[in-house]
Amino acid sequence: MNSNKKKIAIIVSAFVIIIFIIEFFLVAPTLKEIKKINNDIRIEAEMLETKIQQGQFLKKVVQDFKSVESRKNEIDTLFIQNGKELEFITQLEIISQKYNLEPVFTKHLSQKPCRFPLKLKGVLSNY
Repeated sequence: MNSNKKKIAIIVSAFVIIIFIIEFFLVAPTLKEIKKINNDIRIEAEMLETKIQQGQFLKKVVQDFKSVESRKNEIDTLFIQNGKELEFITQLEIISQKYNLEPVFTKHLSQKPCRFPLKLKGVLSNY
């Protein structure tokens, strides 16, 4: 019976050692690799999500640009065209005289683009 106990102890010890070896050389490295792959997939998913958001933002910017571009002629009328500055000021002076207003023109040359504030002084009862 003593030899049977020794055989069982040796078999159990060998079994434990084999399981430890399998765990140490196969399972642990595989788990490390799985964790690394999982982390890489998570990082890639975050990068793809960022790229998707940037793509959606870019798509929105292009749509906004197209909507503004379609109104380009309308928007261009809001600005004084190059070479027509004098005509603009002359028209303002004509309107000012018509409604008894006093145009006050000031120009700030130090600012780029050049700012050209315009003020009108008058009484509203003239209308």
